[in-house]
Amino acid sequence: MNNIQIIFAFLICSLLLITPSFAQTKKQVQKYPNIQGKIIKEIPYQDKTGKNVIVITKTDDLIKTNEYEDVFHNEEIFAYRFNLDQRNAQGQIKREWQVYDYIHDCVFDSVLEFHTKHIQITDLNHNGIKEVWLPYTLTCTSDVSPMTRNIIMYEGRQKYALRGFSKIKLGGEDRCDDGKPYKEEYAHLCVKDGYIGGNYQMDKALSENPAFRAFAQSLWDKVKSIVTYGNDN
Repeated sequence: MNNIQIIFAFLICSLLLITPSFAQTKKQVQKYPNIQGKIIKEIPYQDKTGKNVIVITKTDDLIKTNEYEDVFHNEEIFAYRFNLDQRNAQGQIKREWQVYDYIHDCVFDSVLEFHTKHIQITDLNHNGIKEVWLPYTLTCTSDVSPMTRNIIMYEGRQKYALRGFSKIKLGGEDRCDDGKPYKEEYAHLCVKDGYIGGNYQMDKALSENPAFRAFAQSLWDKVKSIVTYGNDN
């Protein structure tokens, strides 16, 4: 075998090795139609609606600058639920819902992430339709202050929400930024017993469901004090 034949054979072998890898990448892209961002985590589960999967994604930080060389951060996060047993009009697996949030034009430090270690799948009311609990953090800040921290939950297509602020240890005397007396609903503005933040508010649907409300409070106690600086927890 001469040198040309050896090179040709090497190229053929290389193509055979590369092609399956490329096909798998294409298959992965087509697996979940019309999603945005890079896949962070996939969480499969099954209930009486069929086989489902939660897909967590995040876009890259799109950094922009202006004529004054100010830097602006732009990020987006998504959580999708796909039902693998159903198809849409285009014959693709059916997307049941989407959670979306973003940080746009942030000139300070930005944190935007789902806390994937604390995502929960439950069936608290034993109706065969599982609840999906999605805690995440959203903030654009230049100091050490409570971050916006939310828990979005879906049961089927019904949405529930708990929205609050992370709890941070600051120390020092009790005080409120606005000078007013301490109230629990304004804890993100006040230092009490060395801590600031940790307060939250549930929407009406969540607060009026005893089983969901109790679990939401328990999950909040686990995630409210997570210290996060762009690292998923």
